[in-house]
Amino acid sequence: MRILLTPKYSNKTSMKYKTNKAEAIIWRDAFNPATNGWMDESGIDNFIADTDFMVCNLGWVIHENKEMITIASMISKQDAVSHIQRIPKGCIISRRVIPNPFK
Repeated sequence: MRILLTPKYSNKTSMKYKTNKAEAIIWRDAFNPATNGWMDESGIDNFIADTDFMVCNLGWVIHENKEMITIASMISKQDAVSHIQRIPKGCIISRRVIPNPFK
């Protein structure tokens, strides 16, 4: 069981970045094999051949401009957010609006 602890906020508090739009965003990310240790030529060849590293993030859009979209993967009924990610728009493959469970 996962328990999420969030700070208590007054119902009168209005969050600057509040949104009702949740999205699933599929995007191409960079990958760093440094944690895999040393590589020989065959390891390098395999790494170079694997050019498709796609990620899917689900979250509430809290900010967007012409270069980036910022999402929060967790949002409380009190408008507190957590697990914030900024994704470059040039890396986005697709976006899909998903239903907001708080409505």
